[in-house]
Amino acid sequence: MYISTKASPARQREAQLASQLADTETALDRMLWPIAQSAAEFLNAGDFSRLRECGGEECGWLFEDTSRNRSRQWCHMQDCGNLAKVRRFRTRLQSSTKTQ
Repeated sequence: MYISTKASPARQREAQLASQLADTETALDRMLWPIAQSAAEFLNAGDFSRLRECGGEECGWLFEDTSRNRSRQWCHMQDCGNLAKVRRFRTRLQSSTKTQ
C-alpha cells in the first residue's frame, strides 16, 4: 500500500493562506481566522442540507443545524433565540391586556 506524503491542494492553499495572514496579522485577523478556517472546513466536507441562516431579526449568521430533527432556528439560543422568545412573549402579553 502506498500512502502519499504530499499535502492535498486544499491543504497547500490553507498553508499558503495561513503564512500570508501571519505576515500581516492584526487583532482583527486573529479573530476572523477561526471563522474563515471553520467555513473552509465546512465547504470542503460539510452537509449543505444542514446549512441554515439564523432566524433572528437582526442577525445574518449562518450555522450548521446539527439537531437530530433539523429544526434549529437560531445561531445561539442564549442570544437570538432568547430575544425572539422575549419579543413573542411581550407581544402576546400586550395583546392580552388590550382585550381585557
